[in-house]
Amino acid sequence: MATILLAATATPGHVNPMLAVARLLVGEGHRVLMLCGALFEKGIRQSGAEFVPFAPEMDFDYRALEQHFPERAELSGTAQMALALKRFFAAPIPQHDSRLRALIAEDEVDLLLVENGFYGVLPLLQQTRSQRLPILMLGVNPVSFSSPDAIFYGPRIAPELRRSLGELPWLDEQTRRLQADVQQSFDTALAEAGAPALGAPFTDVMVTAPDAFLQLSCAGFEYDRPELEGVIRYIGPLLPPRLESVPPPWWGQLDERPLVIVSQGTLANVDLGQLLLPAMQGLAGDALQLLLTTGGRDPALLGPSIPANAIVTEHVPFELALPRAAVLVTNGGYGSVQAALAHGVPLVVAGTGEDKAEVATRVAWSGVGINLHCNEPTAEAVATAVRKVVHEPRYRSRACLLADEMGRLDARAAIAEEVTILLASTRY
Repeated sequence: MATILLAATATPGHVNPMLAVARLLVGEGHRVLMLCGALFEKGIRQSGAEFVPFAPEMDFDYRALEQHFPERAELSGTAQMALALKRFFAAPIPQHDSRLRALIAEDEVDLLLVENGFYGVLPLLQQTRSQRLPILMLGVNPVSFSSPDAIFYGPRIAPELRRSLGELPWLDEQTRRLQADVQQSFDTALAEAGAPALGAPFTDVMVTAPDAFLQLSCAGFEYDRPELEGVIRYIGPLLPPRLESVPPPWWGQLDERPLVIVSQGTLANVDLGQLLLPAMQGLAGDALQLLLTTGGRDPALLGPSIPANAIVTEHVPFELALPRAAVLVTNGGYGSVQAALAHGVPLVVAGTGEDKAEVATRVAWSGVGINLHCNEPTAEAVATAVRKVVHEPRYRSRACLLADEMGRLDARAAIAEEVTILLASTRY
């Protein structure tokens, strides 16, 4: 039995895959600790792992980010992402690093397993392999690397198209300044942690410095990146186990009409009028059945006029509903998109915040759906895109191809295998 330390940024999209990993490793007989925010203590303990809290001053509630960072509400797109990278991801590095080192020493940790949004691991990644324990990285959002195709590195243009257009000034001066400002914020945080400045973009270090990098997707959903061949291993999504469970109360209301699931996820759902309301209004008279999930918000926020073809609920168990879905309408959460594709479900995506623009671009590039290129689409835009995806077989065909590719992968087996390999490398 080994002692394995997990660490995750305290938002559902980052934590949920790590909870699945925790359950896997506990089942393998390992002692598992997980460093995370207090909101996720219950889930971590239920997984069988030992909960270790963040420092209180760095334990932000993802449901109320505007309270922690008031300026966030005034920003969108790349500017909003820059703020998140500086304040939510870079600033906690010294405290997270200190906590990691203390846990590694006190609990005699054999392996560190983190998701690629947990930048508190950067000081350890800067050490040589002989100076630190092995580090396994799990990719829970689109592959980010310092090229014009990666998160925060330019206009979202597929590589083959960009190459065919030749060398053009892809980045405007404002974006270049934002990039430099974000990179400096990481160097400042690292200096506070007693670590040297980065010799490469912070995203690159998270990809190339770990002992192994496992991406929770398939190669067909990612751009062809020859420079990362042999660096990233695609292992497919970590889908919830198919358990025999009692269907939710609304399950019996589903019929033979094409099912359209609509979700704003769990982070960007403060204003349900961004996506759920337009979808509900635009498709109210269609021969479709709408299943709208508020991601934990009060369904009453959508108002009293729920159309006859709509069901509104706080949560939708994707493992139960996706096999029946004709399309998923989403703001681009990476986990939700991967789950849909694993079931061969095409997508309509409206999202530009966080990493969602990158997800939406890949949805369109891979041919599995439509990118609406905005956070707040009109009812007409949503309805037009949904009808197109439902009635044109090419989107379902492409989604099924990726489902077949994912079906040949086994994320849990790949993680267990990599853990075994890395633990063996530490045996003296």
